[in-house]
Amino acid sequence: MPKESTLDSPVFYCGPTSHGKFGKYRLYMNWDAPYLQYKKNIGKKLYFKNIISWDAKAGGYIGNIIDTKQPPRIILETQSKSKIFKREFAFRHEDFENWLYWIIRGILKYSKAPLPDDKLTGLTNKHQAKVITRRDKNYFDQSHQVFVNTYDRIQQEEKNQSKKKSGNQRGLVGLFKKSPQSPNKMIDAPLTSGTQGIRAEGGTLYDTKILKKLGSGGSDTVIVEMNRLLSPILPPQNGVGQAGVRPSEPMAVKLANLKKDTLVDAGFYGGVQDLIKEARIMAALGKHKNIVGLIDAHAGTRFYLFMEKGYHDLAVYTPANMKKKKYPPLTPPQIRKYAVDILTGITHMHSKRIYHLDMKPENVILCNADTAKLIDFGLSKTRLLEPVKQKMLDEKWHLYGTLGYRPPESWNQTHYSQESHLMQRDDYAVGMTIFEGLLAHYCKWEGLKASTSEDASSVKKRIAYWEEMHRKENFRKKLEANGLLILADAAARLIDPVPANRFSAGEALGFIIQDKKQYRKDKLSGGKDALNALKEYQFIKTQLSKSRQ
Repeated sequence: MPKESTLDSPVFYCGPTSHGKFGKYRLYMNWDAPYLQYKKNIGKKLYFKNIISWDAKAGGYIGNIIDTKQPPRIILETQSKSKIFKREFAFRHEDFENWLYWIIRGILKYSKAPLPDDKLTGLTNKHQAKVITRRDKNYFDQSHQVFVNTYDRIQQEEKNQSKKKSGNQRGLVGLFKKSPQSPNKMIDAPLTSGTQGIRAEGGTLYDTKILKKLGSGGSDTVIVEMNRLLSPILPPQNGVGQAGVRPSEPMAVKLANLKKDTLVDAGFYGGVQDLIKEARIMAALGKHKNIVGLIDAHAGTRFYLFMEKGYHDLAVYTPANMKKKKYPPLTPPQIRKYAVDILTGITHMHSKRIYHLDMKPENVILCNADTAKLIDFGLSKTRLLEPVKQKMLDEKWHLYGTLGYRPPESWNQTHYSQESHLMQRDDYAVGMTIFEGLLAHYCKWEGLKASTSEDASSVKKRIAYWEEMHRKENFRKKLEANGLLILADAAARLIDPVPANRFSAGEALGFIIQDKKQYRKDKLSGGKDALNALKEYQFIKTQLSKSRQ
């Protein structure tokens, strides 16, 4: 919530009964209210739910140039029966951006009017990022209502079960509808032929045959490969081939089972909750070159999360897997490219106030165009899905993440009192990922053996090991000769045991890209990806610093 709970400004207003003339009014709005109030003699309300379209003008125009002397305006169109009414508000320049943000939030929350990117340019970068994040998450929720509503039902059922002192446990109420006419009926029928599949709630047609298992997710989920069926159905080519066969492309699909008779208190629904939360977070992150793409989601007798598929993760290059030599070694340009990709992806997340909380080489996959992308947002936290800030911060933090990638302050639970501490946790894990997933492979560092238990003392020993290795003169010469020394120095700053001294992912990104000549030499990326990442870092630097406050 902003510092002000109410906006109150003088405006010029022109409405359906104004005969094209502007008059002096006052405009009022309470934070998150479902309506605007405007008043001259008699107060009137304009409900956001009735708005069908809107526009904003930063000022008057002389040709194609904005005339800043003209007052900025917001135009709102409503519909009553078959008639459309236009209302126009002209603001003082100092009031315009604040009102635009509040009105857009009202449209976003209560109206179905579209919010295209090109109409959000009047907002500050910070407000624009907030609106786009919420808009993309809301679009996903609206197109996947059965999938998303399950989250609320599970939470309500868990509350009901916790209140029971005795008696039999029940499955989720309302999830298994008998009536085929029910809009919430969950359908997961087998395929009837090779040309037909099941259509997910968002419209994706998929073949339910599991091609192979790719891995296991947290909270009782499994990741498999399945085919996405494409359109149109292919005809035979020159009389060769089977008629009516659809082309397909492989997808990575995270599955969580849902059985009617399973007990809630056995924790079985945890996988479903995490899967739904992960899908909403991926939708909020939007399309980004370093975040794995969300294709669709579906609720059936199983819950499906459809994502783009990569080749393999960075874990194949860690010291534990180095001796297997299953994949060719990474080259210095690849190491630099993947490091930039990882830092750019996590910086994008932090700019949207979303925190990964389980960064590690296993959660970075390599995809087409030799690009590294972040995956697995099951443990991620964001204010977007936590209405109460304290609920997001009062977890048992030493249980979050993976052994070897948790910072020493994890065992100081009082440390997590604000969102910037969650960011620092990600920053540390990214530094460890760069050391273990990229640099160790190239320098043939053996690393420390994985432990089945961990505490602050053992974590500090791990930090000391990597700092010692990267300071050794022979390794520094090798790193410098291959353009990797700056990256190693940045990774060391990311794993600083003192959180206040630790680089943020954005700061590390800016630090390593200062060597522009090296990135221009890389034939793999031509320096383009790195320099674009630097621009992105500069764009969100202000937001990162503000989120630390």
